[in-house]
Amino acid sequence: MTFDLENCAPGEPLSLELKKADLDPDNSVAKHTGNARQINGFRVGSAFNLHNHKQ
Repeated sequence: MTFDLENCAPGEPLSLELKKADLDPDNSVAKHTGNARQINGFRVGSAFNLHNHKQ
């Protein structure tokens, strides 16, 4: 599964691409409840990485 994190923003839908067993992609759009801080933490891998990234 891949996420379009580049364009992910609070209140905006999140694009997903699922790879099925036959490797055929299946694209979908999902709602999320992440705020800007949570999204940035997810982008860098964790809240701990986000803290270290800012220093």
